[in-house]
Amino acid sequence: MTNQLIACLSVPHLPSHVARHAAGLSPNRPLVVATSQADRGRVIAGCPRALAAGITLGMSVWTARDRVPGLHVALHDQAAIERAQTQILRLLQDESNTISSPSLGTWLLTLSALGSRYRQAEARAEQLHAAVEAATGWPCVLGMGNSTTTATIAAEQLQAEQAHGYTVVLPGAEQPFLDPLPVRSLPGVGDKTNQELAMMGISTVEQLRALPHEVLYRLWGRRGQALALRARGQDPGPERVAPERWRATWHFADGPCTDPITLRAVTHILSERVGRRLRAEGLAAGTLTVQMTWSDGLQRRRATSLQPRCDLDTELGHASTLAFDQLVHARRAPVAQLEVLAADLGPRQADLLTLDEPRPWHLQRALDVIKTRWGTGAILVGPLIRSPIQGRRTQPERTRA
Repeated sequence: MTNQLIACLSVPHLPSHVARHAAGLSPNRPLVVATSQADRGRVIAGCPRALAAGITLGMSVWTARDRVPGLHVALHDQAAIERAQTQILRLLQDESNTISSPSLGTWLLTLSALGSRYRQAEARAEQLHAAVEAATGWPCVLGMGNSTTTATIAAEQLQAEQAHGYTVVLPGAEQPFLDPLPVRSLPGVGDKTNQELAMMGISTVEQLRALPHEVLYRLWGRRGQALALRARGQDPGPERVAPERWRATWHFADGPCTDPITLRAVTHILSERVGRRLRAEGLAAGTLTVQMTWSDGLQRRRATSLQPRCDLDTELGHASTLAFDQLVHARRAPVAQLEVLAADLGPRQADLLTLDEPRPWHLQRALDVIKTRWGTGAILVGPLIRSPIQGRRTQPERTRA
């Protein structure tokens, strides 16, 4: 098997370098790229010298000129940027057949034939880094590792230090490299997540790695699992787009129903079905809506807010019962259809200031295993035992607003 590593090559401030080259400016003159050279134009990129002087992206050109005397304002030239990217891409194609560009000025490529125990990795990284700088004349950074996560972080650390060079993290050396870094260095840790981790006393990757996977999952769902993998230098799987809502519908096959006990039992069954689907997807609901359709075609719905988001049957069942009680007393007409809809989907939210009790979660997982195999009737709550439910069962379906 051929030894392979992932390389992340980045040319920081690429639009600024392209604009400086086109204008023939000296490296010492501060420069920004803007939507217009008029005072109302907005800064969309800047060189390190300009950014260090206090210029921020989105700032007006008038404010930028006032803040940095002698500032050169260049127009954004998409064609020139694309030519520069093509030049670098052609250079990288000589090194790898697998290349992707996740963002402007950044490329990920797979490097193979690195020798036994990756002995050629350092030399290959130095050669590739030097070739790009020689061809473009612009400083670049290169990170190399056994995963996209490690390679990207290695390149970003060099960029944060305003250094140009390369860093090679060989397989097995990920933890010594990642552990001292601030947790903010991990992809997927934004300002909000960083604040939540700080409230838990977590500031480094090593401290995050020490958290059990279950805790991270309860806090942020699948995103928490991805953070746990990244803290170990591993790549999470491809992220799936969460649906906007889940619904479960029940049609009364033998005719409209007038028995409130049966209707309440059906509502509970539908909330359980939605709950099982949410937990299987690693999601929780922020709102739960019960919709009732009477035999004359009239529809009404009631929504219950769930803050924080919930995914356990006891929580969803309580919310659906509250909404159902408001609907069932509104009219005395026969009911032809019931529907339970979960929306505002996202990871289950835990209270960071209270101790989370794991027993309900473990019990729910055990119930899911039993009901998935033997059906809803394997374990019944009181209302279900008392009601002879008949109808056509419909599995939850994914819908979009």
